[in-house]
Amino acid sequence: MSCERKCFSVKWRIEKFRSWLQKQEDILYSPEFTVETMEGTKWRLSISSECEPTLKYIALALLREVEDDGPKLIDLDYELAFLANDESPLKREKFTKIFGNTTSSHELMVKKDTVLVEKMHDYLPQDNLTVSCRIWRNRSSVAKNGRCFIRSVIGLERITLDGMIENFSNLNSFSYRTVNFIKPSTGTSLVSLNFYLDRDNRIEFERISFKRKFLFTSKLFVIDAVGNKRECCNKYSRLKYVPLSALGTHEFILDSTIEELAAKDFLPNDKLTLQYEVAFCPGIELENIEYEFPQNDSDLEDLNVCNSEEHYDASNNTQFADKQLDVEEEQSELMTSFKNDMTSLCKDHLFCDTLLQTGTETFPAHRSVLSARSPVFKKMFTTDMKEKAGELINIPDLSPETVRQMLLFIYTDATDDLDWENAKELYFASDKYEILTLKRRCSLFLKQNLIPFRVTEILILADRHQDDELKSAVQEYILKYNQEVFSSDEWKRFMESYCHLAAQIMYMQCLKK
Repeated sequence: MSCERKCFSVKWRIEKFRSWLQKQEDILYSPEFTVETMEGTKWRLSISSECEPTLKYIALALLREVEDDGPKLIDLDYELAFLANDESPLKREKFTKIFGNTTSSHELMVKKDTVLVEKMHDYLPQDNLTVSCRIWRNRSSVAKNGRCFIRSVIGLERITLDGMIENFSNLNSFSYRTVNFIKPSTGTSLVSLNFYLDRDNRIEFERISFKRKFLFTSKLFVIDAVGNKRECCNKYSRLKYVPLSALGTHEFILDSTIEELAAKDFLPNDKLTLQYEVAFCPGIELENIEYEFPQNDSDLEDLNVCNSEEHYDASNNTQFADKQLDVEEEQSELMTSFKNDMTSLCKDHLFCDTLLQTGTETFPAHRSVLSARSPVFKKMFTTDMKEKAGELINIPDLSPETVRQMLLFIYTDATDDLDWENAKELYFASDKYEILTLKRRCSLFLKQNLIPFRVTEILILADRHQDDELKSAVQEYILKYNQEVFSSDEWKRFMESYCHLAAQIMYMQCLKK
């Protein structure tokens, strides 16, 4: 690519990026930007969290929008890059592709460990990730250069919640009880934990619900009679391998028996006082975009077209962004997105014409929406099946919470905070009704959160649903962490009940030697 070729340059800065990495959604999109110098085509950049059998990646891509004023096909050269704080490229690659509407580019991928551990200070200065994309017309040219600066701020909220367990000494081994954590300002329960005594008579806690999306980090404390705090251990910290998305969340162990707690004054009146500190990501908090079209060739140094050592002043990006803050905040209050409209349509139950019946609850829905999102529902409503004539669809094999989550995704393309159990249940539901994007999201979550003592559950699930991709990922994980998996009690029970799957793993293990 020659220095004289004019291009359109996009730089996208994502602030508080690490909090987004803990979300269960797998793709983050930039605001839409228009390239007027390339026939009014419309584009987005995307950042996704990709997972291969044993490695996790962050992937950058360019996507053309569904509708724009441009030609049906456009032939482009383009360059994707991850940038350092001084805007120098940490990793970049050039590609060529013909784009139609909805076409996605090749992905530029970097290992998560590189971004989060090995070179975090380079990739995430002040927890900000900066990426860029430069676009040229292939076999033709544009009249002038252009560029835009995009800023996205990931929201992060922190709260402290209080909980209390009464009659604590009555706790029995492996008998689950639940404690609710109350938000002081509202007096309502925001988090629920199951707890029980394990085989070593230690107290284990497992989060079962969180009425916010995308839990980022959490800490659990017990409080003694005078207010001193003692932190509970994260259960995953005991493993040699810890999933990135599991750090600081979900499960805790209190390394004390009931007798030890009582002796240290943690059980006044047989009550255990708890404090739960959480930080969660409610989504993108703020976005803004600023365009520039330099009039002089001397301005092109900022575009980094000819020399990778010359870059525009990164503070310009901040200046442009800050000018727009008040305007963007006001606009965000006035705008009602399509997603919010669909959420209202789902929750308000207006003009519903069918019902989904579980064993205990009924959910109103719209046939047209279900049919558009699921080939199975479409077939139900367009053939001579009994569901066509009646208004009720019986689905006794799904729990009410699973149906609620499935409907939320059907209407809004979003899910509430996924955890291990509801991801498995939603995977089953999405496979049954052929909601492929939801199935992929659940599969991705499960692959990213594999742990040695529960990996056999996902192997069984993948085998039952004939999901070769998920099954292969699980098998690779087991082979890599074979010592932790094979020494677990879960693996011993698995071998007794699923000897054919265990035999496949052992055969693969032998071939590797």
